[in-house]
Amino acid sequence: MSQKVYDKIIKEFEIFSGGSDGIDNWINSETHSKILERLSNISKNPLSLNQFNELLGLSGDKVISQGFFEYYWQKATEHPYDVKKIEKFKPEYLNKEKIISLDHLWWGFYRIFVDGLLFSGNIAKFYKNFCIKDFEYLKSYFDAKCYKTDEIKNRGPALGLIDIVKDNRYLISEMACKTYDALPDSQNEFKQDILSALQQIPLLS
Repeated sequence: MSQKVYDKIIKEFEIFSGGSDGIDNWINSETHSKILERLSNISKNPLSLNQFNELLGLSGDKVISQGFFEYYWQKATEHPYDVKKIEKFKPEYLNKEKIISLDHLWWGFYRIFVDGLLFSGNIAKFYKNFCIKDFEYLKSYFDAKCYKTDEIKNRGPALGLIDIVKDNRYLISEMACKTYDALPDSQNEFKQDILSALQQIPLLS
């Protein structure tokens, strides 16, 4: 396969090149030629989990479980965000036993990277901890992260707002915050009023 094809793959996946060791730097200019060669033929020869793990092992990355493969490349279960709206998603990816295209591979990687940043703050750490989990664990974990919109809708209306009389508005936290906030290069007016009032109180004998 020509270097031009390899360069095209590297360019397409450069968004996932974080520059560190690990899965967030799997495809780049230093990637093993055997990996690029296999990926360049993915549309004609879809990538199985076993072969995917061989490629990951070739680059020194941790291999993935069947459940991880299923969750990120074969399913579009309920998630904290709509995985079907991710760029390059196509319905034909779902329930396929293998990764059928570079776009299909890209879609799964994108999900992993977003989840790593959202729920771990570190892509490599997220991958290391979750790539060995089974499907039910992953589904349960992300289900707990979802907002239960139906439950929110069914809570019913909140209590109505009430007016706060003017003399009690100093109790509002936002108002108190502004009152106590110091003005530049001087004491605020409220503090000056308090000091003046204290000066008028006779000292206790």
